[in-house]
Amino acid sequence: MTVFSWMFLSLVFLGPVVSLSSSSWFLVWGGMELSLIGLLPLMSNDKSNIMTESAFKYFLVQALASLIVLISGINIFMFNSNSMMILGFFLIGLTLKLGIFPLHFWVIPVLKTSGYNLMMLLLGPMKIVPLSLLMKFFQVFNISNFSVLWFAVFSALIGAIIGNNVSSIRAVLGASSISHSGWFMVGAWSGGMWSYFFIYLISLFLMLWYLEESFSKVTALLILALSGLPPFLLFFGKVNILLSFLTVNASLLFLVILIISAVLSLNFYLKFSYIFYLKEKKLGFTGRWNWLFFLSAWLVGAFLVLLF
Repeated sequence: MTVFSWMFLSLVFLGPVVSLSSSSWFLVWGGMELSLIGLLPLMSNDKSNIMTESAFKYFLVQALASLIVLISGINIFMFNSNSMMILGFFLIGLTLKLGIFPLHFWVIPVLKTSGYNLMMLLLGPMKIVPLSLLMKFFQVFNISNFSVLWFAVFSALIGAIIGNNVSSIRAVLGASSISHSGWFMVGAWSGGMWSYFFIYLISLFLMLWYLEESFSKVTALLILALSGLPPFLLFFGKVNILLSFLTVNASLLFLVILIISAVLSLNFYLKFSYIFYLKEKKLGFTGRWNWLFFLSAWLVGAFLVLLF
């Protein structure tokens, strides 16, 4: 990586720090945009026409979402507006940024042409500030209207359905992002979002790193970790969200849809895990220890979650 690449990468990570440590609405919004400013040159670094088109599409979507969030946020946080229309626009801006149903149209086209390193940024640091704002939105306005949850549960379901109808690993990760974003939104509404998000983030980063290094068998294991299959940590993250969901007397219909989405998602995760497992017919000593190391780490993590 060049010096300029490192400089832009530092902006991506500096953005969430600025936003989360600020009490001013403009600084919160500015930190979110600082990450976007740092990410776009990294996306445009690839000179291919497809990647340039994806970067332009991502910029247009994020710029529109940022404008909606800025204008509605000024009315909400500076002028104390409680207008349902303003609150609705703020929520629309955040769902567009996060790629939550029904504003998920950009996720897969952008991720399909992105490298694994870039995907780490798109699916990780770029989500932190919008998720923080989403959780703050639900806390401050004590949103008790279950209608907003339809976006969340259908995002989880639609992402699972899309994942079963795509054939590339990048498209699968895009569908997975749509589905997991639905779970994030449910967690932001009921509780348990951050623990789920950071477990997802660690699982995703490890999987993308091994994809980049072409370790097929370890990748197969980490795909299962990302699926939420027990005994992996993401399973306990989902259970935590579902239990929090039940404590707020949410409709059982939402719970059923979330469980169905988890089962449907498991189908395509298992399929791709099996594909990566078969990529190497011979498991040598190093590969065996990689498997044992990650399985042991996740089992210990699961035990600690149960304890605390």
